[in-house]
Amino acid sequence: MALYSLVQFVSVLLLYTINTNLSDFQFLFFDLVITTTVAVLMGRTGPAQELGVERPQGALISVLVLGSLLLQTALLITVQVLSYFITISQSW
Repeated sequence: MALYSLVQFVSVLLLYTINTNLSDFQFLFFDLVITTTVAVLMGRTGPAQELGVERPQGALISVLVLGSLLLQTALLITVQVLSYFITISQSW
């Protein structure tokens, strides 16, 4: 959830560059949509058909786990920044 806050922070910084901001209702709407979607999708996930042969990884702080989180966050920030530059390059 800390990385979600980082992505939200980047989106607010991008909005500040064009002198605008999200209202409290818009922040609430985004948070409700994202957390409700995650809760519903996690609740609908069924069990695996069979157990895996390998033992699960014991540590949450590893190269694979942190790499996945950081790459996902970098991808989200890149999409936001690219969207910003594409938007400002348009001749409205």
